[in-house]
Amino acid sequence: MSEEIWSEEDHLRHGLETVAEIEKLAEHEQIIPRTCFHLTPITLSDDEPWSDEASFCQQAKPFFEALNFKLDIDYVGGTSGIEAYDFEMPTEVWLRERVPALLDIGVKTGMLFEGWSFEPTEPEDFSYMTCGPTLEVFNSKSPEGIAAIEQLKREAAASSENN
Repeated sequence: MSEEIWSEEDHLRHGLETVAEIEKLAEHEQIIPRTCFHLTPITLSDDEPWSDEASFCQQAKPFFEALNFKLDIDYVGGTSGIEAYDFEMPTEVWLRERVPALLDIGVKTGMLFEGWSFEPTEPEDFSYMTCGPTLEVFNSKSPEGIAAIEQLKREAAASSENN
């Protein structure tokens, strides 16, 4: 988990910058939007099941159901947490509605709202944009994602040679 934690003000300030970047791109590209909100348990436990049966997932369900906007929730569980997908184009109004709500869910369920990543389904090779203090999410079909995968392969090969 990240050592740096953003306040609501930090999330909104950085989020507005990211939304402005997305809006510039949307003027020039056909984008089918998808955004992923990332929540991670503050207290990590190997005893938590990798499913919606994890205690923090169970605690979060009623809060997600009570939201006044729709998210597609992936209750990953384990030490990973929850990913909540939104299919609306990010705007300032969108950001100001979602960030406080997701921060609140985190507080109520012992989770950290790490931020969000813009992961459109089209164009397929879009380089994902992230908004969180240490959040990095790569599209494996983008040039950056391909480079990251190749770097991991090189590191794994070097590690196995040293063992």
